[in-house]
Amino acid sequence: MRVEAESHAEEDRKRMEEVEARNRLDGIVYQAEKTIRDNRDKLNDADVKQAEEAIEEAKKAVNEGGVARLRSAAENVEKTLHKMAEELYKKAQAAGPEQAGAAGAGAGAGSASSSGGAQGGQKPGDVIDAEYVTWTTARSRIKEVIGD
Repeated sequence: MRVEAESHAEEDRKRMEEVEARNRLDGIVYQAEKTIRDNRDKLNDADVKQAEEAIEEAKKAVNEGGVARLRSAAENVEKTLHKMAEELYKKAQAAGPEQAGAAGAGAGAGSASSSGGAQGGQKPGDVIDAEYVTWTTARSRIKEVIGD
């Protein structure tokens, strides 16, 4: 059995390399499709078209196989994905810091209001009261609630 495994080691390594390349490409394609779906109105039509072409080419590469082909397709999709991300970032920066950081401010406002603080009356240098909890403390509190 050991001799048989050793004789197929190179073949297994090549197969594993191809599977990893395919999985990486699948993840990148999913991310690109999600970016397009979520931000189509914020992206240029030319960039969307270029990304969709790269995605189609990547799907063909997945069907055809081959490590070099899969890696090439992954790089191509990544390039278009980075271009779209750069465009989205530039538009967010041009919109101003108020709109770009709205999600972060919204999350911070919820936690501040639940602890009794008033978000609207605070100045940039004001101190916000917070509780620091270590992992062991949090775990012991969870055990108390669950009853373990």
